[in-house]
Amino acid sequence: MVKGVCLLDVVTLLIRITQPVWHRSTMEVKQFLGLQVFEFAYLMALAFFPFFIAQREVAITILMVASVYVVFSVIKHALSYKVDPANKVVIITGCDTGFGNSLAQRLDSLGFTVIAGCLDKSSDGAEQLKSSTSGRLHVIPLDVTDDTGISNCLSFFEEELPGKDLWALVNNAGIIVRGDVEFTSVKSYQKVADVNLFGTIRMTKAFLPHLRKHKVTLQNQGGELDSQLPGIQKAFAALWAEAPETVRQAYGKGYIDSQYKAVAEQSKTSASSLAPVIDILELAIMQVNAKPRYLISGSNQIFDYLNVLLWWKPWLPERIFDKLVENSYCQRAPAVSN
Repeated sequence: MVKGVCLLDVVTLLIRITQPVWHRSTMEVKQFLGLQVFEFAYLMALAFFPFFIAQREVAITILMVASVYVVFSVIKHALSYKVDPANKVVIITGCDTGFGNSLAQRLDSLGFTVIAGCLDKSSDGAEQLKSSTSGRLHVIPLDVTDDTGISNCLSFFEEELPGKDLWALVNNAGIIVRGDVEFTSVKSYQKVADVNLFGTIRMTKAFLPHLRKHKVTLQNQGGELDSQLPGIQKAFAALWAEAPETVRQAYGKGYIDSQYKAVAEQSKTSASSLAPVIDILELAIMQVNAKPRYLISGSNQIFDYLNVLLWWKPWLPERIFDKLVENSYCQRAPAVSN
């Protein structure tokens, strides 16, 4: 190694130079091979790069093993894509916007019969689905907190689509309420639980008798962070406006502002489109034996720090893992003066 040159600095410089050119293909490789393997190989390459240079035989052996793994992954991937979408129904909740809307369009284009549940059947997203998809896609009003609406959805499947099998249920409908405990009302917690938790339970229980033959359910919540910033900013402003005076004095307006700035900074590295999530949802639905969970990159960077943390979590002491998360994602409240 050349004296005076830090290997990490060299690697970082190379990443910055090549990132614009290789970003798209890197994201595709990450999704294809599995993010856990990608991130682990990335870290190992950084750690053992000097050793690889010094030991040519070792480097060649590792490259051969990696090549065999890639070939095996390609074959496994090809064999797992076996589902014939003909006469198979997929129900998706929360199709007004975002992931649900995009997934409904993707599955319709693949040949699935799709029941797209929308909170507002006349919303822009619902109208766009009606006009841009085939006759296999059916837009229906669906509120996952309303038992009657869920019952109507079940009746639509049983009565309007006879002879078709329910292949998958995607519990996509979900809401996010941001704010610390003292800034967030119990009513807000109840609303989140009613949609994100009990809504999923209601839908799953209603359709499980039909799903039992084939799939269980897929749960997907979240959104494209950058596009949500205006709403997030309004939400933080509402938190401050509705907070009790004692809480305002304890935290200060700067604390709320710093939280929004942290979210805005995170948005700069968030994925530039919904494609990574939609690709994985498609993969899970098209596979005969879907995995219990999939780790999806939410970053537009080559190195996704959060995914690395999640991959290493089983092997890290709990105290160390919690500290790493806290240092990266948690805002500290100011000390209260007596």
